Amino acid sequence: IPAVLDPNVTARWRFAVPGIAGVAFGFMTVLHSLLAPGHTPVTPFPISILVFAAGGIMLEVLLRLVGITVPTALFGTLGPKARTAAFWVAAVVTSLYEPLPFIFDAVHGHASPLLIALRLFLFNLTGALFYRKAGLLSALSERWAEYGVWHIIGQSLFKLQ
Repeated sequence: IPAVLDPNVTARWRFAVPGIAGVAFGFMTVLHSLLAPGHTPVTPFPISILVFAAGGIMLEVLLRLVGITVPTALFGTLGPKARTAAFWVAAVVTSLYEPLPFIFDAVHGHASPLLIALRLFLFNLTGALFYRKAGLLSALSERWAEYGVWHIIGQSLFKLQ
């Protein structure tokens, strides 16, 4: 896992590629909201900028630095195969953090929560992959881009739910 400002990581991989992925996930969320509106609270603009900027940082620190780095480092002492296995297990487990409530809702026979869960799982797993390839700022770039499209533009400005 590269350091935050690793000189071997280009700005393209630190910001551009994850940003594009985040925008794509944000548009998927907007599209889903237009097809099957939900009933979620909306954080008003411009407060939403601060709330989701800080929330993105806190979530990435918890998921990536604690949830992925700690187990990977602990099991990494057993060798490279153990380090790789620990990364993937931690990446999958931390990627389930946000979708779990929607998976439980899907048990009641609703398809929409299952689609939300799948999108959130793929979004978080993609963030883990960016983290592995380009460090924390790449995962944060993906999350901020998605939050910008969905939470700030979609919800706060256009009142989508």
